[in-house]
Amino acid sequence: MTSSGVRVTAIGAGLNALGAILPQLVALVLLTSSEYGMYSMVYLVYAAGLSSVYSVICDAWSRHGGSVGLRQWESYAGALTVFSVPFSLLAAIIGAVLGMGLVALTGAAATFSLIFRAGSRYYQTRAEQWGRVIVGDVGQIFGLVLGLLIGWCANWAAMSTVMFAWALSSALTLISTSPFPVTFAAPRRFRKWVRTYRKEIGPLLADSLLMDAGAIGTPYLLFPSLGLASFGIYRAVSNVATPVQLILSPLRPIVTGSDIRRLISIRLLGAITLLLGLVSLAAYIVIQWLPALPVRLGVLSDLYVVALPAPLFVVANGLSFYLYLVAR
Repeated sequence: MTSSGVRVTAIGAGLNALGAILPQLVALVLLTSSEYGMYSMVYLVYAAGLSSVYSVICDAWSRHGGSVGLRQWESYAGALTVFSVPFSLLAAIIGAVLGMGLVALTGAAATFSLIFRAGSRYYQTRAEQWGRVIVGDVGQIFGLVLGLLIGWCANWAAMSTVMFAWALSSALTLISTSPFPVTFAAPRRFRKWVRTYRKEIGPLLADSLLMDAGAIGTPYLLFPSLGLASFGIYRAVSNVATPVQLILSPLRPIVTGSDIRRLISIRLLGAITLLLGLVSLAAYIVIQWLPALPVRLGVLSDLYVVALPAPLFVVANGLSFYLYLVAR
């Protein structure tokens, strides 16, 4: 990769992380514990789809050779579209079960768009289509800001504003995808994709399912006993570590093609651990400081009761996530 490519990759990774962090941050600041619990129930569906799409589509394609071109893109994007639909429908069902039609509609739109965008961005990064990568990342941030402004001007409730902004943000990430694959998406393409990449998908998907069983399955098991408010606080604690994962996730294509000896060198692991330690210290200070503010910041203001466990979780979760990427 050229020096300009490295710079663009770094810029894109930063913009992508910011675009993914902002919806979570906005929800944490604007929503009550109960509302954040409802938001998280839908968001976890997207998280499951995001984890799985790397195994079934992205990493499987990369490990098979990762060839690029119009014909390859049609196959890749067609399978990606079909794969994204069931998660979108599941998000809609959960929103409907919770009794919120708006959550069902916007959650479904956001889930589909973000899963598809994650897959297309992976392809664009490997193909060094930096213009499309950056345009999509900027569109995600712009859509969120625009959605929040629309909700504020319309005097909508916080939940309606957050969900609308999330959906608009995720939809605008697709502006960098051309041609959009709806016209050539079909179940038969996905079946062909699975047959072609079966050898790569098997171990990758098994690994993802095991990870998701704990990271995503556990929250759903706890929800009935916790209730929406406590569940919202529980999920807020988990999301303290989200910025680290979001910063690392866009680097998946780079990690995939790097020398394993460099990725697990003492120097690099030490630098990552130090960085995580600084982030966790900052998290501890912020969590302790929030209740002293004259204004309430949504569910964040309730996190003081877990001020110590949350920062420790940042270090452990961040390092394990990095090693997970390297192992794959």
